[in-house]
Amino acid sequence: MVHGGKVLLVCLVIGSGCKLISSSFRGKHSKNTESPAASPATGTADGTQEQPGLPNTGPTVPDEVFKIPEPTVEVPLEGTVVTRPAGGIEISGAIGGIWDKKLSPVYVVGDITLKSGKTLIVKEGVQVLFDPNARFYVEGAQLKVAGTPAEPVRFTSMTPEQTWQGIRVCSAIACDTEEVKGKIEVRHAIFERARKADNNPNDVTWRRGGVFNIRMTETVIIEDSVFQNNFALERGGVIEIIAENPNIIFRRNLLRDNSNEGGGGALQITHGRNLKVEQNTFVNNTTKAEGGGIAFIDSAAIVLSNNVFENNRAEQPGGAISCDGHGATIMIDSSNVFRGNLPNDVSCKEE
Repeated sequence: MVHGGKVLLVCLVIGSGCKLISSSFRGKHSKNTESPAASPATGTADGTQEQPGLPNTGPTVPDEVFKIPEPTVEVPLEGTVVTRPAGGIEISGAIGGIWDKKLSPVYVVGDITLKSGKTLIVKEGVQVLFDPNARFYVEGAQLKVAGTPAEPVRFTSMTPEQTWQGIRVCSAIACDTEEVKGKIEVRHAIFERARKADNNPNDVTWRRGGVFNIRMTETVIIEDSVFQNNFALERGGVIEIIAENPNIIFRRNLLRDNSNEGGGGALQITHGRNLKVEQNTFVNNTTKAEGGGIAFIDSAAIVLSNNVFENNRAEQPGGAISCDGHGATIMIDSSNVFRGNLPNDVSCKEE
């Protein structure tokens, strides 16, 4: 929590709960009492101090490994494609290739699947509009969303009154196997109005992770993007990640006004490993369970730094962050800022 401009909570979760390792810190975020702007948080806090004896947390590979290369030759557009007279295309089926502004808007009118060994690159300025019943499957493939600050990519519903069903990312055969893992690289994108609320008892992935339900991937990097007004019936209003060994970077994103009913108003990380969450802004996210901003379960080698958590809400402990220990190692360093989260900022426990 914050008192008198100082962040007084720095936790190292090591199975037995939340251990205080530093008593005070003053940095850029702690001086700012204004609400976050409607853009991803940037910059690092002044005076960040090395904490002796902390574990080696975060990704175990360099940033270059996260990049999906651009093709050097022309790549054919794959899928069932219909050109609309007024502009843009309708698409469904097995997809691949490059979506650029010449094809935009891209109307997803039926399920689309990016299959094992395939790559889809969505270029700057593209609008991707989903039918309410259309689902996006990424199965052991590479998805690259390459927006720019001036021309972000937008994933949304066809009309403001509608929603869309988000994206499921998993291995090539099924979400419960680890055969042929894929990659996700997202930069400068806007994801809004996704809703996962399918009550099919045989497939929980379509009611978890409003935008992304991610399982069994090789690497994930999501940077400089906005996630707003998304919902999941169960875990992770924006993203649920269940994966033992991926390397994941979640950096400089804005997550606002997302919700769910089962934990992790914005993010839910289960069995997460080698994850870095830094320079993000979490504001007005809510859950009927624990972790209004982020909920961690049985996760390790994770570092959170230079994030702002403001006005997030949970009906159980952890208005900003909750974590269940299980011997996990999660470093929440003193550069994070907490304001107005209810019922409290951080709740870490061992079950």
